[in-house]
Amino acid sequence: MATAFLDAEPRVVHGLGRLYTDDERFTAFYDRIEPGLAAYLAEAMAAYAEQRLD
Repeated sequence: MATAFLDAEPRVVHGLGRLYTDDERFTAFYDRIEPGLAAYLAEAMAAYAEQRLD
């Protein structure tokens, strides 16, 4: 995912994932597609960072 475009550190990917839930604009946009999608994406990015980048 992220490594295809940049050499991302786990903390960077975690931070980007948190945008989905910490920024109400991100949350509103993704939750319009499917309720709970923003939280799912944030959790998926955290899991990716922990499993693939650490």
